[in-house]
Amino acid sequence: MKIQVNEKHDIDLSQIDRQPDIIQSADGRYHMIWQHASYTVDDIAVDLQAKTIAFSMNDKSYHLQVQDDFDILVQQLGLSLNTAQKITDIKSPMPGLVLDIMVSAGDTVSEGTPLLILEAMKMENVIKSPGEGVIKAIHVNQGDSIEKKAIMIEME
Repeated sequence: MKIQVNEKHDIDLSQIDRQPDIIQSADGRYHMIWQHASYTVDDIAVDLQAKTIAFSMNDKSYHLQVQDDFDILVQQLGLSLNTAQKITDIKSPMPGLVLDIMVSAGDTVSEGTPLLILEAMKMENVIKSPGEGVIKAIHVNQGDSIEKKAIMIEME
């Protein structure tokens, strides 16, 4: 199993001989000891379908992308589990505050293009395009507070 940290660093869990000790110290807060160091972990958000974990540790934000053995095998074979689908709406994955909008109506975007930054649970989340398309309309403004599943951007 592998974990990619903040889209920069890869960790192969099979190479780690010692797992961290983690205990819950308060509601939504955990204490972790690993490799003789102590850490405070807050604001854990887990997306099992996307295999991602977002959290804050010692006041620094982290985003983990987990790859199991099946994901690694598919990648080694050069295959893709993604199927092409037409994206029409980009909805908020959680309630939050729109900090920045990086696209305009009429812009052509590809998969992975940053669309906006949503602050939620004390973390800045970059919302990226899940596929290719053209921005039809933007339904939020910088500084707006939005609810979960609110339509933020329409695509065509």
